[in-house]
Amino acid sequence: MTLLGDGGKDQILLRPLRWLLDDLGRGDVEPTRSNLWNVCRTILRVLPQAKGDAQYRQTPASEQQPDICARRLHQAAHRRLTYASEQHPPSANPDGRVNATAAPPVLRRPLSGPSPIDPEAEHNLTSDWRQQAAMKQPTPARQHVSRAKTRIAHWSDIVSYPSAIRAALLRGMDGIHRELPEREAWAEVLTVELDGGGGLPIRIDEDRWRVTPSKHHLAVSTVLPAWGFGWHKVFKTPEVYDTLSWFLHYARQYVHRSIVARVLMIAWENHGTILHPFGSNTTLQRYGPVIPMKSLHQALDTAEQHIVAQWSEAKDDCEPTTSKWIHRNTVDPFIHQAVFHHLRGESLRREGFGVEAVVAFYCTLQAASGLIQTRHGLAYVPSHADVCRLLALPPESAGLADYAYFLRNNFSAHAGGWRWWDQDEIADEDTQGEIAALSSSVLAGAADIEPSIRTVDPNPGSWADWFFENFDTLWDAVWFEKLHAFENAKQKQPESQA
Repeated sequence: MTLLGDGGKDQILLRPLRWLLDDLGRGDVEPTRSNLWNVCRTILRVLPQAKGDAQYRQTPASEQQPDICARRLHQAAHRRLTYASEQHPPSANPDGRVNATAAPPVLRRPLSGPSPIDPEAEHNLTSDWRQQAAMKQPTPARQHVSRAKTRIAHWSDIVSYPSAIRAALLRGMDGIHRELPEREAWAEVLTVELDGGGGLPIRIDEDRWRVTPSKHHLAVSTVLPAWGFGWHKVFKTPEVYDTLSWFLHYARQYVHRSIVARVLMIAWENHGTILHPFGSNTTLQRYGPVIPMKSLHQALDTAEQHIVAQWSEAKDDCEPTTSKWIHRNTVDPFIHQAVFHHLRGESLRREGFGVEAVVAFYCTLQAASGLIQTRHGLAYVPSHADVCRLLALPPESAGLADYAYFLRNNFSAHAGGWRWWDQDEIADEDTQGEIAALSSSVLAGAADIEPSIRTVDPNPGSWADWFFENFDTLWDAVWFEKLHAFENAKQKQPESQA
């Protein structure tokens, strides 16, 4: 008899056990002593292979002691569970619940002493449990791939691709899943010359990126995963190649711009210079089977040699730059987006578009609010007071955030409001400066709390795993699903409404 029973009475008796095991496997309940006790009592009641069961059934009902038998079985099983958890501690969510992706507890034989269950019965028990877990719960990697394929399928439905192309796109995602682990040693080193950065004394040398200054340029080199080339043999359908190869290109571009965003914040905070991640000049070196990359440091040295040869001599008299932004996680989409909005606000303010700058600064607050809401799993949008409190800002910051929201709604984001020509009197230079300072504090505070609620690793050990773990982040950040959905809805409108 296996864990599922042969049917009839055993199937009925085992039903609660199956429910409990399912809950344990999903992480809906914890493997506590009481839950384990219930498992053991049910096993003892329905498995005829349990040790001593024959004698137990021959004992008169008045002399049976099920609690004692269950206690012995529970104690032995708990020892095994304890040993298993010591060898493979289960991961847990912030609220302490066992992670749903963690493997279900497996009863293991103690290091010494006899087993209270017959070996064959124990083998059936653990084997069936594992089989059920494997059937019902895909591995975390497969879950991520399935999620990615769901997003691709949804988008293909939006653009009304034929079923054959839709299926080919999903096969293409399987191809990416197979191919990326083979490319772990592949890399690209992309260098961009930031326009307007010439003469800035910024020199940074990190493991995966480097900033090289000179009189005429400020060059940022990043070591990126090799997602942007070599897909012709994997994507054999033109539509699949066109879609997935461009998405992979944009995904790799997102990683690059995330690093450049740190340099943009350093240029602004340390030198008051507003730069843009785009540049007039770029260089690229690729490493793979033909030209293997010996080390990250060597690859960045080669990139710097190309910079000197093509552009100008590097400044050797610059001291290494110090800034909190060197290690802040701008790969996180909320932090990355907040950097964009804050620098855009400062640029607009500098050009005299004060009210439009207030809107951009308020978007910085919205990005921080999104970080807090998403990472804490809140079912509501945090208030301005909540955001400022969680970011450890002064109490008066919430009132200033409310005023920025008021200005946004009445003077820039929507038609309406009042005294349109007098908006500069209501949002004067001093007010704009205070809101700009609030935006800067919100951005810094969000970046500083991000490590405690981190979900996006800025320096992963495996980019192949990272790609699928963060597929939703990449898709939402770089792809055109919302634009395609808008165009598709427009096409479906009757001509009278178009």
